[in-house]
Formats: sequence, C-alpha cells, structure tokens
Amino acid sequence: MSQQVPQSQQTRAQRRPRRRGLGCLIAFLVVFALLLGVLVAADRIGRRYANDQVAQQVQTQLGLAQQPTVDITGFPFLTQVAANRFDRVVVDAADVSTGGSKPMTVQRLRLDLGQVVTGDNFSRATASTLTGSAEIAWPEVQRAAGVPVTPLPDGRVELKVSPRVLGQQATVLLRGRPALDVAAQSLRVTDVQAEVAGYQLPDSVVSRVVEESVPAVPLQLPLGVRAGGLQVDAQQLTLDLSGQNIVLAG
Repeated sequence: MSQQVPQSQQTRAQRRPRRRGLGCLIAFLVVFALLLGVLVAADRIGRRYANDQVAQQVQTQLGLAQQPTVDITGFPFLTQVAANRFDRVVVDAADVSTGGSKPMTVQRLRLDLGQVVTGDNFSRATASTLTGSAEIAWPEVQRAAGVPVTPLPDGRVELKVSPRVLGQQATVLLRGRPALDVAAQSLRVTDVQAEVAGYQLPDSVVSRVVEESVPAVPLQLPLGVRAGGLQVDAQQLTLDLSGQNIVLAG
C-alpha cells in the first residue's frame, strides 16, 4: 500500500530548485557588477594616464610654463588604447607664444583634434583633422603692431601714428576694420579712414600712411595650424583655426 507525500513537503521540494536558480542568478549579477566596476575603474585610470602623457607632450612641444588641459573623449577608453587610435582629443592651453618676427602671446589656445593615431607609448601622436580657436588680447596686438590700438564699439579699431604728411610730422588717427589675410596668414587693417586735426585725408594719402606706418602683422601659429576666420570684441580678437595631419611629439 503506497503512502502519499504530504502537500507541504511537495511544495518545499519544488521551491528548492527555484531558490538555487535564483541564487545562481544573483551571484552572476554580483560578479558581473564587480567586473564592470573594475573595468570602469581601469578605463578611468588609463584615461587619466593618457591625458597626462599627452599634456606633457604638448607642454614640451609648445614650451609652456603651465601644463595644458587635455581630454581624450570616447568610451570605452581601453579599446581605443588597444587600437592606438582616439576619436577625439581636446587640448586647452594658456599663454602660448606665436613665432615669427612679431610674436604674440595667445592667452587661450583651444584645439579639437580628430582621428588621433598614437605611437611609442604616447610620445608621438598625429591628428588627421584639427579645429580650434586662439584668443589674443588687444595689448598683444598693439605690441606686435608697434602702434597704439584701441578697439571701438562698432568692431573697428583706432590707431594713432605719427608719419610725415605733406612733408610735415603729424599725428594721424586711423580708423579701420581688423582683417585676416588667409593666404598670407597675417593681420591687417582695411576700410581705413584717416584724419589729422579733425580733417579727413584723401584715400591716396591714407593708403601710403597705412603702408608705411601700419604694416601687416604676420601670424606664425604653433603646430603648423592656420587661421581661417577672425572675430573681434572689446577685449580680444579670436582666430578660428584649422589644420590637417598635425603632429604632436614631445
């Protein structure tokens, strides 16, 4: 004669496999979360190290007193390291000197580098594309121009020069618009009006005064980048930058 198993024992027996399955799932999720945390931490540490290496490289190449800020974007970072290729690197530097016969100090240089290929443990990097901006305060422009420069509310500038006009030394006020000569990579003043003691000078005289007293200021920007646009305000002028195949090497 068979014995019947009580209903309560059957229920407990059915629950045990379910509990074991749930326990395995929880254990898997805990291990997965721990591994994910380790990978995220390693990703951040690796990014911080790479940012610092590139920053040192840029500081050395540009001769900066202060290390620039570097941000290598994109996630995950470690896969980019394995490929020796970063989608985007942003560099923000202060007090960068231009080259040439009339150097100026760029108070802020911002570079956005795209498709950056690295090598030799980050000691060398080549960016396929570059965009950015360079901010130059008016006192630096004045120093390079060699004459007093005052920005005006309408976007023009006023320059005070002392050439010889009609055989006489005179103080001439020039008012014109700052302009970028993209081909020559230089700054100049266009649409100039000139006056002496309140009297307007004829265009033929203005052209000669500008040519003799306000020569173009050459731009020799770092890393071989080129200026493609110009914006002005009361505090500074801002150059829009671009470049291709830019090499960073410390």
